[in-house]
Amino acid sequence: MTDEEANRAALAFCEAKLQGSPKDGIYWILKGNCHYRLGELEEAAKAYSSAVEHGEVSSHANFFMALCLIELDRLPEAIAALESQLALTPDHPEALFLLGICYKTQGEHGRGDKLIARVEDVAPGMYAELYADYAAALAEGVADPLIRKGLEDAVKLLRSQGE
Repeated sequence: MTDEEANRAALAFCEAKLQGSPKDGIYWILKGNCHYRLGELEEAAKAYSSAVEHGEVSSHANFFMALCLIELDRLPEAIAALESQLALTPDHPEALFLLGICYKTQGEHGRGDKLIARVEDVAPGMYAELYADYAAALAEGVADPLIRKGLEDAVKLLRSQGE
């Protein structure tokens, strides 16, 4: 079975479960995960939103929804989802980091820097790894070989600092 086939089968399972229990937030989370893995970001965001609507707050539904919204270039909605996640889980390091990056992207550098700096306070060592992942993602989309090399070098340096 291919990865896509497995995700389609899991998606069908979730949809069947939701027919009988449409308010079961965990199946909405799982449905969102399947859609996300299939690259169906809009559907994933809707599923995560449904999970939140049905009270599924312990499994980071707002955070997962924000990931989709960021990829869909819907930053204001992503910011709202990340703020909701942080209201529930104030020390969620990934949410702090992503919210900081979102604010910086929108020109709110001071606000973004404060959130990113909190990552080191709540999860020592994770700060460097999150920045390394961010730099690696940026490097993938860069055509200029010098810029890509610089980002790849930054990834190596940041990962060595996180060890």
